Order: sequence, then C-alpha cells, then structure tokens
Amino acid sequence: MRESYEGAAITNTDLPQTTVFAHYVERFQGRTGDIYNGNTAATWSYDAPEFAKQIVLAGAGPTAYAFEDIYALGAINTSISNLKLTAQYVQVTDVNMKANFGAYGVTINKTDDISFYYTEANYILPVSNFKLNFDANYRGSRAGDNLDTAHIDGNMIGLRAGFSELYGFGASVAYTTVNDDDDALLGLGNGPLCYTMLSIRGPLVFNGYSGMDSYKIATTYDFSKVGIMGLTSELAYVNASQDASNASTITTAAHTHADIDGYSVKVMYAVPALKGLSTDITYVTYDKEVTNDTTSVVTKKDTDELWVNVNYKF
Repeated sequence: MRESYEGAAITNTDLPQTTVFAHYVERFQGRTGDIYNGNTAATWSYDAPEFAKQIVLAGAGPTAYAFEDIYALGAINTSISNLKLTAQYVQVTDVNMKANFGAYGVTINKTDDISFYYTEANYILPVSNFKLNFDANYRGSRAGDNLDTAHIDGNMIGLRAGFSELYGFGASVAYTTVNDDDDALLGLGNGPLCYTMLSIRGPLVFNGYSGMDSYKIATTYDFSKVGIMGLTSELAYVNASQDASNASTITTAAHTHADIDGYSVKVMYAVPALKGLSTDITYVTYDKEVTNDTTSVVTKKDTDELWVNVNYKF
C-alpha cells in the first residue's frame, strides 16, 4: 500500500526551461490504518488505511498528527547546461502535535503551523564513457512558537559525489549533517529522502536527529550490460554519529548521543515481458548504540529487516 494525498496540483511550464508547481492537500492516507490512533497511545487495528485529516511528519515517528490544510509552492530550473535546480516551500497549518515522548522527557499538546524548506542542485559532467555526478541539498523545518518544546527547528545539509554509467557500474559518497539541539523534519509522509538514508531505513530512523552526522558509500550495477534486462542492484554502507543535545527533542533525550553502523542490499527487477510489472527485495541491518553522557549508561539495539515489494502499473 502506498501513501496517498487528496488535494489539487497546478503545474506551469510557460517560462523557458522552468517548471513551477503549486499543491494543496486536504487529507492524507497512510500505508496502513495503524497510524490513525488519535495521536495517543498506538492501537494496532491492522485495518485498511483511509483518507483522514491527519499527516505523518517525516522525522517525528509513525504517529499521524491532525492538521487543517497543506500548501506547497516550488520550481525546477534547467536553464544551465547539465545543472538542475529545485526549490520548494511547504506549510502545514494547525498541526496538533498531541503526543507523549516520555522516553525523552518531552510531552506536547499544542497546535501550530509547521513549515518545510527544500533546495537542491544536481550537476552532471559527462566524461568519455561515463558521467560524474555532484549533488547538494538543504532541508529545514520550522514550527510556530506553540511547538517550541518539540525542538524541530532543524537544518540538514547534504553533499554527494559519484559516477554512473561506467560499464553498468555506479558509485557515490554522501554526507549529511544536522545542527545541534533541534531535529530536522524532512517533509510529509514516509517518502522524503536524504543522501545518507539506508534504503527503507531512511529519515524516520536517525538521519534527521539533532547533531547527527551521517556518511554513506553506495555502489550500483545495471545487469543489462551482461544481458539481463531490467535487473539492477544497490549495495550501501552507512555510518553515523550524533552530538549530545543540551535539550530533549522528540527523538533524543537531553545529554545523550547515538552511534549507528549498518548496510543495505537492494535488488530491483522490471519484468521485460510484462510492461508495468516490477519487484524489489531489500535487506537492511544496522546497529544503534545510545549513550547517556550524564549516567554513562549505554543502550544497544540491532535491527534487521527484509522487505519484498511487487508493483504493477496499468
């Protein structure tokens, strides 16, 4: 089940090599019905999802928060050769962040607006029989004064460099960093990505936490170069280290920090014989170690996940 949004979208391409778009969202449908729990303790209903006036905030856990309206405005420009520039602004009005993050000493029952900022530059440099890729990205979130105790006025900077199309091979090295003492919410729903995400274990796990520095090395291969059409793969390794926060956020207790180490393997196959049918298998494993700098208590958690997705587009 994919996430869906109910609303309206307008796109304009009148300006040369520029796309301008605006979105309005009224309701949101999650992957499962479990997120619609009244913003209180989770109630695992296992029901099919429904459209509702609640939204998942990427970086604030799986809970869906009540909201009023969502407005977005953005633009994409390709007027400079080999360079793509993107910018977007999103505002979610009257977000009811009613949640108890007791493990981190944060309890919230307030309503206010939350804004998201996104900019990105992608540059491709063709070199004989392959391409060099350079990417830079900024993501930021800002909440109204009523949500100050959530500490979600964070900023993330991302950098990535690599190559592609070298006899089917590609590789990249990426880095993201978040400022201390505030989490950076990355967007709406579970879809927002960042350069250092571990495939399915993405920004909702650790990348946007306050004071987090993440590094990722990834390699890809297109098996069509050896005659297997539609088959591609990705192998990635991620290492992250967090500075201790002076104040508790919705993801991190005050005076604690985390260290993460893990990798992911993903195989994707678009079935040539049946257009529109694709499948992918993803395995992710990582170790997370949380240290309380005040008590010197260390908590360790190992995570292993295997996901199988099958999609068909009519």
